[in-house]
Amino acid sequence: MRGGYVAAVGLTSRAISGFAYQATIALIALTMLFSPAWIVAVRRSPAVSSLQRT
Repeated sequence: MRGGYVAAVGLTSRAISGFAYQATIALIALTMLFSPAWIVAVRRSPAVSSLQRT
């Protein structure tokens, strides 16, 4: 969640534009949305499951 704070500081100090701020927040939201599915998919893949200790 630190990315949002860094983006807000950048916007406040005018280091980044409003568009860059919105793009950063959108990217963080998409990452949070798709990360659980990506983790499950990787854990179920045969290449990774053979490396995990059970």
